[in-house]
Order: sequence, then structure tokens, then C-alpha cells
Amino acid sequence: MTNSASQATRAPFEHSLGIIRQASIEILLLLGIHTTEGKEPRWFMEQLEQARLNLGGWGAVAKKLRINDAQLSQFMLQLRHLQQHVPQYDSGQEVSENQLLAALRFVTSLEHLRQQQPLLTYQTELEEPDQEAHLEAQRQLRAIELTLKALIARAWPDRASLNHYLKQHFGP
Repeated sequence: MTNSASQATRAPFEHSLGIIRQASIEILLLLGIHTTEGKEPRWFMEQLEQARLNLGGWGAVAKKLRINDAQLSQFMLQLRHLQQHVPQYDSGQEVSENQLLAALRFVTSLEHLRQQQPLLTYQTELEEPDQEAHLEAQRQLRAIELTLKALIARAWPDRASLNHYLKQHFGP
């Protein structure tokens, strides 16, 4: 994977993990488990298991989250899937597309959960493209445009010869 492609995968992945960590703190607090820091998916799964034990079953967990058993099963399945793809992650580490997809799917599950339980306030929106990067891309496109115009002007100094060449090779 090229460096820019790797960065394009890593940035949304790390942002997704940040969303997941923040959401895990709020969800666990709602379930009676106090923590100050969200960690990797395996840790979140273990904490949810502890909440199940504390509350007396998955039904009680679902009730606190205001979802039904099927929705809780789907949520846990997405979390397990994420845990399998991302057992542990250190910032800057290479990220596969499958890891990114698993993280994005789980963020979608978190969004659904937040819609069901109004006490949850975490944000699940992904970042907008960086404005600075957008401006840099526009500058690069403008530089390419000016370079092409200069090359064309050097090859065909007058417009009539350029028009003749284009008609000859590409038709009227």
C-alpha cells in the first residue's frame, strides 16, 4: 500500500477508534461501570460482560440501552467482528481495509444505539476532509493546468497551427 493510501485508511480508522473509545465510556457508565478511558475492543467486550454479570443478564443490559435482544445480539456481533480484526492497535500502525470496514460498521452500530438511548451523547460523525488538504489539491491542479498550457504554447506558438493540428488528428 502506498504511503498516501495507507494514510487515507489510517486516518478514518483512528478517528473511528476514537469514537468507539468515547462511546464505550458512556455506554459503560450507563450500565454502572465507571471508567475514565476507553481502550481496545477486547477490553470493551470484557467490560460489557462484567455489566451483564452485575445487572443479571443480557436482557437487563438491553433494557438499560433501550434496545431489544436482537439489536443487542447484532451490536455484540459487530463488536466481536471488530475485536477479531483489531485485537490491539497502536497509533501509526498499518491498517488494512478490512480493519477500517470493521471499525466503520461498529461506529454505525454505535450510532444506531445512540438513537435508541437518548442518554448517550457521543458523536459518531466522521471528520470532513481537511480544508488545508483540499486547498493544496486545488493548488496542485492549477499547477498542472499551467504546466500543460505552457507545454502546448511551446509546441504550437500560434493558435492557428494548434487548431490545424487538433482538427487533423481529432476531426472538426
